[in-house]
Amino acid sequence: GRLRLMFKDGHEYYGTHWWWDNYDREYTICATWKFHKNYPEYPDEWELVTWEIEETDPPLSNEAWHYLPETIEQSIKKDGPPMKLDEVCYE
Repeated sequence: GRLRLMFKDGHEYYGTHWWWDNYDREYTICATWKFHKNYPEYPDEWELVTWEIEETDPPLSNEAWHYLPETIEQSIKKDGPPMKLDEVCYE
């Protein structure tokens, strides 16, 4: 229940996710989630709005990235929103 109070219905929040490709390279991803407040008897919902790769370790040029966007997206959705989220400000 405590988490509910922190998030506002319809607002977007962003957080960091990590993903590893078949070569064990680490991808740092920023994902934006939209919070949908539900009725008390139903769980609240998080909708994945967008995501982007911020960096790779070791550093790779874009052409060297080995992934299918769908694979990363499924992984992010499976992880769900991270514990640390910041509200997106569109100013």
